[in-house]
This record gives sequence, C-alpha cells and structure tokens, in this order.
Amino acid sequence: MTSSYDTIVVGAGIEGSATAMYLAIKGSRTLLLEQFELEHTRGSSHGGSRIIRYNYPESFYVEMMKKAYPLWSDIEKQAEVKLVEKCGGITFGHRDHVEIRNGIESLSRENIPYSVIESDEIQKRYPFLNLPDDFVVVAEPDSGYVYARKSLKAMQKIFVSNGGTILDMHKVVGITPGRIIRVKTLKGSFQCKSLIICAGPWTNTVLAYTELRLPITPHRVCISFYKQTHPVFDNIPIFIYRAQNDPVYYYFGMPDSEYPGLFKICAHDGVVSDPDDRDLDNQYSFLKYTSAFIASKLRGVSSKPSILETCMYSITPDYHPFLDRHPHFHNIVIEAGFSGHGFKLAPVVGSILSGLALHEEIDYDISHFKISRFKSNSKL
Repeated sequence: MTSSYDTIVVGAGIEGSATAMYLAIKGSRTLLLEQFELEHTRGSSHGGSRIIRYNYPESFYVEMMKKAYPLWSDIEKQAEVKLVEKCGGITFGHRDHVEIRNGIESLSRENIPYSVIESDEIQKRYPFLNLPDDFVVVAEPDSGYVYARKSLKAMQKIFVSNGGTILDMHKVVGITPGRIIRVKTLKGSFQCKSLIICAGPWTNTVLAYTELRLPITPHRVCISFYKQTHPVFDNIPIFIYRAQNDPVYYYFGMPDSEYPGLFKICAHDGVVSDPDDRDLDNQYSFLKYTSAFIASKLRGVSSKPSILETCMYSITPDYHPFLDRHPHFHNIVIEAGFSGHGFKLAPVVGSILSGLALHEEIDYDISHFKISRFKSNSKL
C-alpha cells in the first residue's frame, strides 16, 4: 500500500468526498480516509435525500448555489446517474419575517426566478398548507432535492476512477504537522504535503492533534417521517417554514422520495450530543415541536411519526461553516460547521477546498467562512 500522497482528506462524508473527487480530477495523488465503513449512518451524509435550493437570506450562499447547480449536472454526467430532482420549492412565514424579506432580496439581486404568493392564492396553489392571512409563500421552480446516498457513491466512484484511494475503517489517531504531514490511523501511517480535514461532528477530535479547537457544537437531530392522511399532498414541493416565536429556528419538509406514502418533516434543530455517545441523548425531545407545526400549519398529514432516523449537525455560533487554512499550519485545510445546510453546496465546497490545498486562486468569496471571525478559537 502506498503510504505517501500529495493530499490526504480525512472524512468521507459528502464534503470530504467532493473534495477528494476534485483533487483526483486535478491530478493530485489523494487518499480519502474514513473512520467507519463507507455508507455508515453515524454522521451527516447518509439517508435518501437532501433539499437543494437557491433561497437563502445571505446573498453569498445564493452566489455559491448558482455555481453548485451546474456542478451537480457535471457530476450526474460523469457518474451516469440522476442525482437532482427539481420538484419545486417554497419558503413560507410571516410577511415581515426578516429572513423571508432577506431571502426575496437575495433572489432578486442574483436574478433567480421566484414568485411571491399571498392570501387566498396560497390555498389554491398549495392546499396542504394551512397558513394565517399574514403569511406569504416564496416559490422557487428550480428547488427540489438531491439523492443523498447516490450522490455520495457517485463522487466516490469518480474519485476512484481518477486514481484516488479510499480506505475505510481508518480512524485517525495522530497528526504530526510539518512540511510533510504525518497521519496515523488505527491501521497504518501515511504522509502527505497537504491535509484536508472534513470530519463533521468529530472535527475537534481530529483537530486536537494539531492543538486547535473550533466553536462547533455537535447536535443529534431527529429525522421524522409522517403518513399522508388525505390526497392533498400530490405533487408536493420541498418546503421550509421560517418560524417566529418558536423554539425551533425553522422546519423543513420533502416529498415521499424515501418511503412511499411518508413525508419527511423535521425540525431543523436537535440536542447537543457527543457523536461517540449519541445514543445516550434524548433526540426525540424535538418531536413535540414538529407535531405542533404539522397540526397548526399543514393539512392531510398525520402529526404522529411513523419512522424515526437520526442525523448529526455540526453547529457554529453564526450557523456559517469554516472553509479555511489552519491558523498555524497552512498546509492543513479545514471544512467544518455547516450547521445542517451544507449538502447542496458540496460540489462548490469541494472545489474551494481542493483549490486551497493546491494553492490555486479561489473563485469564490470565502471571507464569511474564516476561522478568525471568532476570537474564541484557541490552541489547546
């Protein structure tokens, strides 16, 4: 087995796999390390589907999504598999909600097609909604969902076809920084010129070997599926509810792409959790909020879940990720803290991280994702 590489990527979730894929395409001899078996369900990239959308209150994400959509199409072509379903999407909430207003402004500024629907027209177009008169719906024709499991496999397939190496069951247990970085796993030792850490909720565990800790809090989130009780849910778009005066930041829902007749409806929040002791936490405490949302804002769906799954979020104080070089070792690059909204952005993230590792000019504004924006980052 080769032990020396140009680049090593730690973490074979969607961000790490996308990064490794672009590194291999660019000709870098790359090793992708995963601590568990491939396609495991303990992190943030498993399951059947994830939302894809342009609508963000922050224009810099809309700009990134304008580049992400074509990249998703390129991956589909290379892997010869359909990954994106554009079933349409809606975001709804009170007409004066700051994130509703900012989302509309971002879409307008970036010339993304959308429409704003109000009052009686909401009921005509979306009979599954049960909204107050002072709510609005922002509709996006190009929103939809990404097949998550298929996307992960597609990126890893492209990576390997371009000469990349994947090793699963290789938990990192040591990193020695330097001009040549040494990475030790439970099964072997490797060295590289550049290291990229995409370890999700295990980020600080891995970063501890470099004497760095970032303000990231792992959350265990309950992914819940509910039965349709009335056929008003035909041709449902993906949806996001921007809540006000609610314990939950927002809720999201998706068509029955994973389990026939069941709809994924979840609170975008969870309980603080150690990813290595996750089963000790009561992740179901948020179900009462999801049930209350369904009962008050939706029609034709049971408020009692039929299937429960889990996903790990890595939350930062401002809900924005880190995409940056290590503050002390510039040949170590870090991706972390997407706070549950990074899957759709993975092709762009992979392009950025591979560019940082290869010292390329980055065609994105990543100033919002700098480690230095928080003074609490510290050496251990």
